Amino acid sequence: MSNTGFKVASEASGPGPIILAIDTSSPDANLTISSGENIVAALTVRNNRPHSQTLFSYISTILQLAEMNIQDISAFAVATGPGSFTGLRVGLAAVKGLADSLGKPCLGADSLDLHALASGSDGEHIVVIAAGRGEVYCGLREVAAGNIINRSTNDMVGKPAVVFQVLMQNLKQSALIITGDEGLKYKDEIFDLINRQMVIATASGSRRTIFFKPAFNTSSALARMAGDLVKKGQLSPVSPHYVRQSDAEIRWRQ
Repeated sequence: MSNTGFKVASEASGPGPIILAIDTSSPDANLTISSGENIVAALTVRNNRPHSQTLFSYISTILQLAEMNIQDISAFAVATGPGSFTGLRVGLAAVKGLADSLGKPCLGADSLDLHALASGSDGEHIVVIAAGRGEVYCGLREVAAGNIINRSTNDMVGKPAVVFQVLMQNLKQSALIITGDEGLKYKDEIFDLINRQMVIATASGSRRTIFFKPAFNTSSALARMAGDLVKKGQLSPVSPHYVRQSDAEIRWRQ
């Protein structure tokens, strides 16, 4: 792990369900353990090894940081995509396997939702995630009081200029938040679209746009969401949200 940013945060635990949340939808491995509304430990690791070779060692590491055993976990949560096909499958298989073997609940959450929630800001978000081949996964999310309250369009995958243009036609508010691991990369393209189209412009003829650097631990947002769902008894299904077919599926259909 020496070649990559290894970031850890911890604080005292509190009452409530203990959640182990995992997001392997990107090259980063993001893991969080929460207790009630408190984050007990959070871990972000980036290196060149596949998640299939490293994930369980990271699970062991975060359990040590939290001073817990795997049996202490009340429920498991996993990001369901979109993102890396291989990474998603590793995370989904690991979380489902742990939950089944321990007889604990297992919850899934959309990766685009998690990026929007991880910003910690209310408002309309365009979430941009790398999709390879010069394409991006994109979704429009409206956040209020720390919850997703609206998904006004279907999630898309394609060339950035194309998907940005479609999503901007559905914006309602004058303020716009750009987040996700690729959002800042396309700052010039997004500003160009805003200036040319003036989509729902403010009275002054401009739109307030905020770009976030891709530095959020999405598993912390996942842990908080999962903890709330467990307390309410609302278990969300764990199934992948790929947005587009994998290369293997495309070849099989041909």
